[in-house]
Amino acid sequence: MIRLARLLVTFNTPILLVLANTLIVMTPLWLAAAYNRPGFPPDSYGFSRSERIELATRVTNWLGSDEGLVALSNLRLPDGQEMFNGRELRHLWDVKLLAGQAYRLAILALALFAAGFEICRRNCALHVALQRGAQLTLILLIAIVVLAVASWDQAFTEFHRLLFASGTCYFAYSDTLIRLFPEQFWFDALLFLAGLTAAQALALNLLANPSPPRWKTLRHLLYWRRRDSGASNLEQAKRP
Repeated sequence: MIRLARLLVTFNTPILLVLANTLIVMTPLWLAAAYNRPGFPPDSYGFSRSERIELATRVTNWLGSDEGLVALSNLRLPDGQEMFNGRELRHLWDVKLLAGQAYRLAILALALFAAGFEICRRNCALHVALQRGAQLTLILLIAIVVLAVASWDQAFTEFHRLLFASGTCYFAYSDTLIRLFPEQFWFDALLFLAGLTAAQALALNLLANPSPPRWKTLRHLLYWRRRDSGASNLEQAKRP
């Protein structure tokens, strides 16, 4: 039972960290940071930076809402034209369905993690499970980043083939979806998610370490010195 609990904590740690951090990419704060990054490619067809942020925010808000495809099809560009064509609408609907599946996966992973966490905590095995989860997260992140940097185009294509039906992820450069979310956007998002998740995994690995870190040991030494010094001063004060 303890071994199973450790596995539940270990294997669900990277799932929870990645899915939780993915939500950040859907916030206006990330959109503004991405589009305002120096060197981010401008839209060749005329969207200003502020228009991109506004339109992309509408899309991410829709993805996080309970609205259906009709609400998305009613969105309009600043010139009054429809924001997305039929192919783009179908793809975004697939993305929304995938986001719903990811949400349900996160709930399941959280439940399994919590069960394993409690069993490990009661049996003094929590630090091992958390450290292994953090280390597994780092290994997976390194593999993903190396693959993406070495062959981004192929990795990006295979990712879409894995998650979406064949032939549904190809768009013209003039399509709104590509103008708002070019490949550079997703490459930056991947590096951001990898960096943030790696920092969290490193922190988790450090905090789960059963041996006290050096700064904590130093703090204890300073505390004992102050206490010994205080006791010595008190003894001197009691002397007649």
